[in-house]
Amino acid sequence: MASGNNIDGIEVEETSFNMKSDESKGTKEGSGDEDEKGKASSIPPIDTAAAAATNASSGPKTPTGISRHKSERERKIGHRRVGVGGEITYKKIQTTQIMGSIQLGIQHAVGGLASKPERDLLMQDFMTVETTNFPSDGSSHTPAHHYSEFRFRTYAPIAFRYFRDLFGIQPDDFLISMCSVPLRELSNPGASGSIFYLTEDDEFIIKTVQHKEGEFLQKLLPGYYMNLNQNPRTLLPKFFGLYCYQCNSKNVRMVAMNNLLPSSVKLHQKYDLKGSTYKRKVRNVKTFDCLQS
Repeated sequence: MASGNNIDGIEVEETSFNMKSDESKGTKEGSGDEDEKGKASSIPPIDTAAAAATNASSGPKTPTGISRHKSERERKIGHRRVGVGGEITYKKIQTTQIMGSIQLGIQHAVGGLASKPERDLLMQDFMTVETTNFPSDGSSHTPAHHYSEFRFRTYAPIAFRYFRDLFGIQPDDFLISMCSVPLRELSNPGASGSIFYLTEDDEFIIKTVQHKEGEFLQKLLPGYYMNLNQNPRTLLPKFFGLYCYQCNSKNVRMVAMNNLLPSSVKLHQKYDLKGSTYKRKVRNVKTFDCLQS
């Protein structure tokens, strides 16, 4: 079990959001009606029959490069890419390497909390970030591995330990589920392009998130803490950890949550409920189809 002092760096971050206003677009005014009428009178009539014959002989024009890159676009959703041989990458890193690396990182981060006594949460606990380097040859406090050298960041480790304890999850049980056997990657993650990893016992799920999503979650942690204490039986999602895997100048952020869809349960119908109507308007679609989609 790793000790709590085996951390390369601890920092306290302050999350902020910079909202950029849309740039106004200038509108060019056209010339006067009299000038347009004068120009129109000097233009000879168009032979529509000859124009139609010319268009028919030339055939439809296809923009260059569309057919060449069509198949590539179909294999890439967001940062998730499926190669010709079926290999899956996320931000050009093989997902199997990401999976093994984050298991090492979680094992070290959660195991290192054993030496830290339990206490009441402080405001700084929500903004603390612990960073650990994982060289391939290992170090005095990290094991050797066959993956590329990476850096693992753990966000608010003390706060998430409190959340896991509040949900009745013991550290040893969490580590056994997360790190004892390889995770299972969902083959059909959806339209978001995120990567989903399931634990073998179907208890937990790890999902990749964007930078703004991870930053927003960390900003919400104080309010999340208050809500859990005031509403122990809340139906809010259960968050168990927020991490960042850094390799080859790429950042892969992920959140650990409870899994609500066990693989043993057969689903006859599935609905994707959204929490916002932003960019979710449909036109000329039957009501039944909207409910089904």
